[in-house]
Amino acid sequence: MGRPKGSKTGSVFFNKSKKKWFVAYYITDTETHKEVRKQKTVQNEEEGKQFLSSLECQKGNEIFIKNNGIPLSQLMRANVQRKLDMNLISENQYARVLKTIQIIEKNDIANRKIEDII
Repeated sequence: MGRPKGSKTGSVFFNKSKKKWFVAYYITDTETHKEVRKQKTVQNEEEGKQFLSSLECQKGNEIFIKNNGIPLSQLMRANVQRKLDMNLISENQYARVLKTIQIIEKNDIANRKIEDII
């Protein structure tokens, strides 16, 4: 019998040759719905464990966003920051997206709560 989908958690390890701490974690590709392994560099083991813990809390928790009363602009900023932290986007792309968010924030929709927009 196979492992249930989404049950991979990840690991924190020290790479002796690079002399750095890494976190290996898994995310689900939205197009293929397959788990993809990613890595992130962290300062120490504790930071890596906290990162994995926060990922576990966020996995499959759609209700968190809907019921949290977050304005659209805040959600967009948090999302782009999360992508940068997870090494899914480059710093240049991060800067471009922030500029786009600033343009959107000039409109009233940016201050509306997510549950009011959907």
